Amino acid sequence: MKNKIMILAFTLAETLIVIGVIGVVAALTLPNLNQSTGDKEKVVKVKKIYQNLEDALGRATAIYGPLDTWYIKDLDATSQRTRFAERLTEFMKISKSSKTSDANLYTLADGTTLNIKTKNHVSFDIDGNSKGKNQERYDIFALSCGNGYFNPNILDMSNNLHWCVNHKVVESCTGWIIQYDNMDYLKVDTNGKCNNSDITLSDTVTSCK
Repeated sequence: MKNKIMILAFTLAETLIVIGVIGVVAALTLPNLNQSTGDKEKVVKVKKIYQNLEDALGRATAIYGPLDTWYIKDLDATSQRTRFAERLTEFMKISKSSKTSDANLYTLADGTTLNIKTKNHVSFDIDGNSKGKNQERYDIFALSCGNGYFNPNILDMSNNLHWCVNHKVVESCTGWIIQYDNMDYLKVDTNGKCNNSDITLSDTVTSCK
């Protein structure tokens, strides 16, 4: 009887140890998994709005002509901004719009918010103004428009990485996402070295994994 009790005690102790180990492993890995999943969702959203903006601009220029001809009758920055905003969003699914003294604001059907403060430039919050960090490079991104298309600031990898990481230029971070499908610029130091890893991002190494 004593032997059975001892065996049960040892079995229970071993089970508790295993459960404890599983708990520790989960505590260490789940945050990383959640962040990875969250980053992937953000990447998809950024690329989706980029494609939507490109499509809207293409449709607008097909009707109204080349972008640089839109502002012939608009003599001030406010009217030029409004002209750009209204023609662009005419071909997007808008659920709400408003205007302030310095910006044209729109909420898309999927919850994304657009903030247009100057002609040919759009910043956007991928999860709306009431969710997320509301912080550039995390959930607020931007694109500039020129030569008939939205330029994701893809010049070369090292340029985008440098300006995104060292100077916090949000357009460069947007370009990085569109080009490399990740947000690993958030995981590196100013030299491009990945946190907790010997990997250094370069023109051929574009992920910390």
